[in-house]
Amino acid sequence: MLWKHQPESDAAKLVYIRGILASLSYGGIGKDKFAPGLLEYLSKNENRNNVLQKLSPLIHSKLHNNSMCERWLKKLKVKAAGAYLDWLNSLKCSAHNK
Repeated sequence: MLWKHQPESDAAKLVYIRGILASLSYGGIGKDKFAPGLLEYLSKNENRNNVLQKLSPLIHSKLHNNSMCERWLKKLKVKAAGAYLDWLNSLKCSAHNK
């Protein structure tokens, strides 16, 4: 609801994805109910430079979508630098598939 009313707010986006990813750990309905919309957003807004795109490899990894995780890592590393590039290099797309 927060993201709906504040669509440009990074905080609202982060709360949204945290809810979805947290539901994975406790078996809630968040993944099934909300992940498709999140994935659609990422797909439709692929060329935007916002917090969700920057976190997309982690999002895809947690949702067990290794091919998209690898694709985003490759794309984001092209322009990344510093600590963000270090973080991208540390991500393993299959790490969350256990």
